[in-house]
Amino acid sequence: MQLHSDFTFECDFPECGKTFKCKNSLQRHTRSHTDGPKVRSQCGKEFTTTYWLNKHETEIHRGKASKYS
Repeated sequence: MQLHSDFTFECDFPECGKTFKCKNSLQRHTRSHTDGPKVRSQCGKEFTTTYWLNKHETEIHRGKASKYS
């Protein structure tokens, strides 16, 4: 089992080039290019993925703090 790796995963989208240590992180990031913005009608904020929209709704509009705060 290898705990540390020198491998990085790079985003292929033009003019992005962000790199990630984990393939899952790259896949989640890639959705930000393909999902399109999600608009929160209550406050008008835009989010790149449904994940971030839902996180915003839960923490800000429903008053539930993140377990990592």
